[in-house]
Amino acid sequence: MKIPRAPFYLVFLLLLLLGCDLFIKETPEVEGVRNVYLSMSDDAVQFLKESNAYDGDYTHCYYEEDGITQNAWIKARGFSSRQAYKRSYTIMFEDSEGNETKYAFNACYYEPSCIRNRLAFETYQDLGIPAPEITASALFLNDEYLGYYDIVPLYDGEDLMDFYNADSLELYKAHFCEYEGNNAFGDEHPLQSLTEKKYPDDDDYEGLNSMIITFLELDDEEWYDWVEDNFDVEATASYCAAHKLLQAQETELFNHYLLIVDGLYTFLPWDNEQCLFDDYSENELGTLHKRLLQDGSPVKSRYDEIMAAFVDDSSAYSEYPQNLLDRVSEYLAQVDSAVYYDLFRAFDYDDFLEQEDYLINNINNRLDYIEANF
Repeated sequence: MKIPRAPFYLVFLLLLLLGCDLFIKETPEVEGVRNVYLSMSDDAVQFLKESNAYDGDYTHCYYEEDGITQNAWIKARGFSSRQAYKRSYTIMFEDSEGNETKYAFNACYYEPSCIRNRLAFETYQDLGIPAPEITASALFLNDEYLGYYDIVPLYDGEDLMDFYNADSLELYKAHFCEYEGNNAFGDEHPLQSLTEKKYPDDDDYEGLNSMIITFLELDDEEWYDWVEDNFDVEATASYCAAHKLLQAQETELFNHYLLIVDGLYTFLPWDNEQCLFDDYSENELGTLHKRLLQDGSPVKSRYDEIMAAFVDDSSAYSEYPQNLLDRVSEYLAQVDSAVYYDLFRAFDYDDFLEQEDYLINNINNRLDYIEANF
C-alpha cells in the first residue's frame, strides 16, 4: 500500500533539504524493478554533472546490483535531452580482454508513462526486428534516489552479426534531415556530420553515401528495382508497419539506425518514447521512408499486407497489437513504485495514473484507423 501523497509545501520542503544536503540519505529498495546503486567520489560526481552529454568523457563509478559490485564507467548522454533537469546516462563495462558492453539509462524525461519505449521495442521484436530488450530500474547515486530509468542495451555489431548469421554488417546511427528550402536530405553530401558509424569502428561511410546518392539520382521505376535488389524488403516493411502501428514520430527527425547486412539495407529503431500520443495519429514517415512506401515499391506491397494483417483475426499478425494492449497494464503496475517515489515526477504522478486508459484508447484508435485504411 502506498503512503498518502504529501502536500505541495512538504514536497517543496523536501526539495530544499535535498538541495542543502541536510536530508538524511538511506539506501531504499523499490519494488517491481531492478535496483541499481552507483558509488562515485565527489569529484567524479561533479565531473559528471558538468560534462557535455553529446561528446563528454566517461568517469569511473562502482556499479552494484543484486549484491554484486563491479567497476564501471559512466557519462551523460543525449542530444536534445542533454540539458534536461533529469539526465540520461551511458554506463559501460569492460571485461578482462577489453571488450566493452554499454547500456543507456534513459530518464524518460519527456514521457509520462515511462513504458512507451519498452512497448514499442517489444512490438518491433514481435515482428522479427532485433530491437534491444528494455528493463525497468530504480537508479541510486551514493544512496540518493535519482528516479526511474529504462535500461537499454546499446546495439552491438557482433551481436547483430550473430543474430543475422551475417558475413558482413555496417551499422549507422542515422539522422537524415529535410529542412524547408533544402533538398531531400539537407545541403550536405556526404552526411557524416549528421550520422555516427557504430560498426565497424572505421571512417568508411561508403555504404551510407551510396544509398543516399542512389536515392537522389534514380527515377521512381529505377529506384523500385534498386530497392528490390538492395533492401531487405521483409525487414524494412516490418519496421515501417510497426512504426505506423505505434504512431511514432517522424523517423528521420529522430534517432534511428541504418543497418546493412550482407549488402542489404534496413532499419533498426531507437527513441520511440514519443509514440502513441494523440497528436501523431496521422504522422508520416520521413523522406526516405515515404519513397520506400510509394505505390510500386516492393516495400509498399509487403507493408500493406502486414498492416491489413494486424486487424485480421485469422492472421498471426493480429497477435502483435493484442500483445501491445496486454502489456500496458502489466508494465504500468511494474514501474508504479519507482515512478511514485521519483522526486522529478512528484508533481505529475496523477498524469502517470491516467496513462493506462490513455494508452489503451490510443492503441484501439490505431487499430480502427488501420482497419479503415488498409
